[in-house]
Amino acid sequence: EREREEEEEEQGEEEVWVVGRDEDEALRRASAALCVPAHRVQLTQDPDVLDTWFSSGLFPLVCFGWPERDPLASGLYPLSVLETGSDIVFFWVARMAMLCSQLLALEGKGTAPPFRRVFLHPMVRDAKGRKMSKSLGNVVDPIDLIEGKALGALLEAVEGGNVSPGELKTAVGALKADFPDGIPECGTDGLRFALCAYMAQGDSINLDISRVQHHRFMCNKLWQAAKFTAFAVESLLAEGEGKGEWELEGGSGLCDLGQAVEALRRRQRAGDACLAEEWILGRLSSCADRVNESLEAYRFSGASSAIQSFLVSEFCDVYIEFSKPRLRGARSERETAARVLAACMEALLRMLHPIMPFVTEELWQRLIRLCGNPHASPADGGVGGGKGGPESIMLAPFPEGIGIPFGIGLETGDEGDVERAMEEALGVLKTVRSCQHDFRRYLDASVPFSISVARGEEEEGGEAWRRLHGALPLVNSQLKGITAQMAGKEGEQEEDGRAAGAL
Repeated sequence: EREREEEEEEQGEEEVWVVGRDEDEALRRASAALCVPAHRVQLTQDPDVLDTWFSSGLFPLVCFGWPERDPLASGLYPLSVLETGSDIVFFWVARMAMLCSQLLALEGKGTAPPFRRVFLHPMVRDAKGRKMSKSLGNVVDPIDLIEGKALGALLEAVEGGNVSPGELKTAVGALKADFPDGIPECGTDGLRFALCAYMAQGDSINLDISRVQHHRFMCNKLWQAAKFTAFAVESLLAEGEGKGEWELEGGSGLCDLGQAVEALRRRQRAGDACLAEEWILGRLSSCADRVNESLEAYRFSGASSAIQSFLVSEFCDVYIEFSKPRLRGARSERETAARVLAACMEALLRMLHPIMPFVTEELWQRLIRLCGNPHASPADGGVGGGKGGPESIMLAPFPEGIGIPFGIGLETGDEGDVERAMEEALGVLKTVRSCQHDFRRYLDASVPFSISVARGEEEEGGEAWRRLHGALPLVNSQLKGITAQMAGKEGEQEEDGRAAGAL
């Protein structure tokens, strides 16, 4: 008798899962499943009546307070874009579309899907293209990429995990081979930019840590460019009594793009050459157009590529170098260079912010404290002082087509003419510096160079000569100890005695 009671007690403690339309049906099924009387069954209802995928399928509704609140009343439903992976399209995305549409239809609120577009991101794999797996030891924790982790700490994490003894040896060997020096610190912004740049690969990302680290170095490049810009602005402000002296009528800060263009126009009306400023503002406008087109089409790799090209190859490598002599020049030159530097940097930070939110917010805050907020309106008290306006770069408008007026100081007034003239200037500089390097053992540094392009009677030859003539002051501003000058046909002389006809 005692053994029978113990056996019944053990059976009574057994757990089973049953499904019923109500509590009575569930009780009958549990009693039958356990082979015990109904009065000995204790029912506990699962608080989550749907499985994981069905519960998450209600997410677009419940995040707006459904069923107590109407999602449509929020003004935000249906959502614009859902971002997810292709491996859970039917597990999750399809359930959301069906459940949300059907449940709202039952309430008489239409059959609109919960989102208009679905963006499928690629699957992240290791550098060799293998799917990340604990057994292979190639799983990379994003936190480790952001903060960095030594090899010893990586090995401890694997050894303390749930890898089977048979797979542990393989995993440890893979970690030592892939990360002999551990994982370097790449930062959140560097990782985000790398993942966006990787989007061009298709449905898979072969994550190479060295490439992520390369984009972390781009953050350093951005920081140094912002530091140089701040130096230029601080030097300008030190000449007066603060930002107020440099405000144009209706202006709102030294980094205001409209004021930079106006300062450029004043110099060009005075006959000063501003080819580098025209060129960089044109490249900024082109970059903004490319970024907007790419983001609208969800081509994040195109947006990141356009920004990186402008920051590294055009703004830092070219314009900052051309601005250095101008910042040592006359007052009007210093003002124009500082305004263009600040305006380009401020617009660049806004373009880069969706991809690199942290470093851009920090640098933007520093820039507007120094220059004034260019997005302040008269109602904010922003005219003439840069006060008011958005308190965060997140609230500032995203750069769009800038519409820079090109060629004010050139004969044609054509954007393409500015581009070609700048290409000529950069080509001349490259040639001169190459000659200096090749003949540095034989020529004194002060030997003058004569770079000639034949000026023919054809229109094309005349255009080339004119562009080179316009680029001459910019070329000479970058040459140290030498001067490129006009040289032409025998007997043809300019008023200052120099030969004319070719450069």
